[in-house]
Amino acid sequence: MTCVEIAPSVAADLERFPWKNQYRLRAWTAKVDGKVIGIGGVQVMDNGTFVAFVDLTDEARCYPLSLHRTARRFMRELERSGIRRVVATADPAQPAAERWLERLGFVRTDVNGTIVYLWQV
Repeated sequence: MTCVEIAPSVAADLERFPWKNQYRLRAWTAKVDGKVIGIGGVQVMDNGTFVAFVDLTDEARCYPLSLHRTARRFMRELERSGIRRVVATADPAQPAAERWLERLGFVRTDVNGTIVYLWQV
């Protein structure tokens, strides 16, 4: 059975995700046989807001338990590091996204007519 490896992201892991500013994020990368299959974490916006993100390949979705455990561990590390508030949105193309955010402790919130998910300590 193939095993997924999950570790803190390094610059080379982010090449597949050029829209990310690697100097203003904290993320973990999932790999199988050395190939990046997903990345998730938080990006710090210019206004200081922490925004959660996850970008998964179809292959990464074959490891839901590993990904969920990692996400929970990541959120605990954010809390320990002093981050008290994280914002996320749910991808409408992924029906399970809302449930997953809620299981991670995010609360659905309406901000000026836009649905966002807020995690706060």
